[in-house]
Amino acid sequence: MTTEIYAYRLLVWLADHTGRDTYQVVNIVEFAAVENLPVAQEERAARLLEGAAQLLEARGYVTLYVASGPTIDARLTAEGVSEAERIVAERADPVARLDHALGGLVKTAYADPADGLRLGLFVATAMFLGEHLKIDEVLRAARYLHDHGLAVIGSGAGGQPETLTLTSRGIDCALAGTKVRKFVSDQNTSATGPTFNQYISAGGAGAQGMSVTQNVGVQPAQLADLVRQLRDVAPRLELAQPARDEFLQDVEVLEDSDQDPQERLSAGQRIKAALIQGGTAVGVEAILAGLTNIAGMISG
Repeated sequence: MTTEIYAYRLLVWLADHTGRDTYQVVNIVEFAAVENLPVAQEERAARLLEGAAQLLEARGYVTLYVASGPTIDARLTAEGVSEAERIVAERADPVARLDHALGGLVKTAYADPADGLRLGLFVATAMFLGEHLKIDEVLRAARYLHDHGLAVIGSGAGGQPETLTLTSRGIDCALAGTKVRKFVSDQNTSATGPTFNQYISAGGAGAQGMSVTQNVGVQPAQLADLVRQLRDVAPRLELAQPARDEFLQDVEVLEDSDQDPQERLSAGQRIKAALIQGGTAVGVEAILAGLTNIAGMISG
């Protein structure tokens, strides 16, 4: 763990240990015992504890009293109590935890794109405000990225999620520097197609004098759902591995609204052919219908 992580944990421990009393002075070696930090035996452990305490003091959350030797006494400030309460509240917020997991997955996967992010390794080190993220939270975040076309999940033995690789859209998200859910929301808003305002003077579809706003283009929710279905069915198609890889590449092209419409339509045709060829034992009729619908929207 890093100094930053221990600082979060130390602050919350101090608040709990003192009952949020800003007058009580505590020897933080007691915290080291709770965390199994061998500060008396290892210099690195002692430096971690000291660094965490100094970080809290620099932020105005504690006042430190350094005695002779390794002993450090600490007293909470009012700001420290407020920050500890904020940390506890955010730790209990499932939306905040999801946002953190999403951001961590995208950032880590972008930093090491070669073989895909190993989800097991990520789970082992993933922290939120000094607290471990649960496996289910990380997998939920990974599925969110997959369902919204930001990443592809690779399965290991037994079909369990094993790796996560960013798509081109996921890379755009990493480079955007915004929260993942905001990126998805902004992309969905901008992908609804051009807007036309019509004024119907008489007759037609509406009452006389009615102003009509019409959105034209591929509906992002429909496209995201189709892409999710295509990626889910890919491992079950009776295709050779090279053909399956090409299938997934075509799914990326179909999904990318910045691609030339003709390129997307060509990708759609190849996807359709692969589904017909390899999906006889799977049942892909509903997916084919959705693909035809999306292709019609792209071609206008």
